[in-house]
Amino acid sequence: MTETTQTTGNPAANATRIKWSYMDHWSMLTARGWVSPQAGPRYADRFYKCLAGVGFQGVDLFDFRCYALVQHFGSIKNAEQFAQDRGIERFVNVFGNSGMEQTHLPETHDETVRRFEAKIAMFEEIRSGGFTRWVRRVAWWTFRRS
Repeated sequence: MTETTQTTGNPAANATRIKWSYMDHWSMLTARGWVSPQAGPRYADRFYKCLAGVGFQGVDLFDFRCYALVQHFGSIKNAEQFAQDRGIERFVNVFGNSGMEQTHLPETHDETVRRFEAKIAMFEEIRSGGFTRWVRRVAWWTFRRS
């Protein structure tokens, strides 16, 4: 959930300022079995319309699903435009991992950061709020743009 910083003092008015973002854990049952919305534009169309229909304004993406979106739409910016055309304001965050298995060890930190910097560069064309990193079921790291 993200919230704008400006408030009015009126709780009802402030409630309309809260914006909700969906963390992409969606699968849908199809004739092919369970698929993610990024399996194709038809599935993504349904996904974004459903999210917008129930009040979500943003989507937090998994990095590996961003790659699928780029394959279908040519760029992450085009994929975001596709979602915007269906009622989603923007992709809020990108969530992922570096592919490093032992990120708790200091000797892996430089390579982990290098891999994340490369991923961040891939997604720079969207107005993402950050890149959130899952660290071996222990903690969350968020890399914010300055």
